[in-house]
Amino acid sequence: MSATADYATPILYINMGGEMLYVLQQRLQTQKISPDKTIQVLNEVIFALLNPKQLELIWVKGPLMGLGQLRPILERVVLSSIMKLDANSMAKLFDLMIMMVKYQLTTATGPRELILSSLNHLDAIRDMAATDSSLGDLVDACHRRVLDTYGQMMHKQVWQIRTECLHELQHHNVRVSILLRLGMQNQDATFNRLTQRYDEKYQDREQLLENLRLVDVVADEDPSIGQLSLLGDRATLLGKNAYCTSYGLAAPTSSSCRNVLDQQTIPARSNKVLRQELQTLATQLGKEETAPARPFSLQLHLRHEENANRVDESAVNQPVGRPTTDENYDNARQYQLRPDDQYRNTLIDNVNAQFADDNDNATRTDSVDFMNLLDVV
Repeated sequence: MSATADYATPILYINMGGEMLYVLQQRLQTQKISPDKTIQVLNEVIFALLNPKQLELIWVKGPLMGLGQLRPILERVVLSSIMKLDANSMAKLFDLMIMMVKYQLTTATGPRELILSSLNHLDAIRDMAATDSSLGDLVDACHRRVLDTYGQMMHKQVWQIRTECLHELQHHNVRVSILLRLGMQNQDATFNRLTQRYDEKYQDREQLLENLRLVDVVADEDPSIGQLSLLGDRATLLGKNAYCTSYGLAAPTSSSCRNVLDQQTIPARSNKVLRQELQTLATQLGKEETAPARPFSLQLHLRHEENANRVDESAVNQPVGRPTTDENYDNARQYQLRPDDQYRNTLIDNVNAQFADDNDNATRTDSVDFMNLLDVV
């Protein structure tokens, strides 16, 4: 195994973790969970995701950790909060996380954009953790770790990491309603890059850039590229929160997403009208393509409040080529471990051990049922 794949695992981990938090935040708000409990859930998940002991295990120099190894780690991250999550919900959540990250990897225009996408996730997590300065410190520490690792790599090494990650995700082809609606995905599960100004044109400039470190290309000298600094302008949409109604229309911030989506203050019907108006305006302005009609979609329903308002963004469609009935869909499909890789199995055991404490989720009595956070159309 070449050294180029040594640090591919953190890219999948950070981006999948960021997408997971986007879903949690949006679902908590949509279900009108109290602000205090929403903050509690997000803070607990952020702490578990970016805990220094956790990151030490993720940042081990070695081959790419497969989804079979990453999934139980991220499951432990989710279950570190006061939520409950059954196998059916977890399978759909991971489909959503995987396809969002696969979209970002597929449509990245160069090595720098791959890292900028990860930093966009960290920026959003920092905003979610704004009420807890200690969590902000964890986000900043992770940001520095990203720059220390990937900023010193050659462009061609970072691009090879993208190849390794895409190879791991290549067999996952699920249609996701939010990607379809934004014109970012086709009915055959292939992707379209959402029109934006940012474009590294790496394939055209590969010979010029491949042996330069990422930090050798300074954004101040080339304003067309995104900044890697702690609070810099990333310039790209990749890695931003696609659940914001302003996604693709402007450069949304996480705080603006909260204000638009916050179901605590905006009635559901008014929010739906606002969403439709923004989508219509975007189509008229040519900012996004109209998604093709979708005849079928898998649904996660509330266990109670069957007539509650539902939001399209969390819908995950059937895998292409699979039957379109719930009975024939394997919601609990498992990602296969590689039995000959003792290193990876040991690493998973070590990660899980980090969270085996007296406050394990199984003993909680104030849990939020995650099925109620994933109701879809």
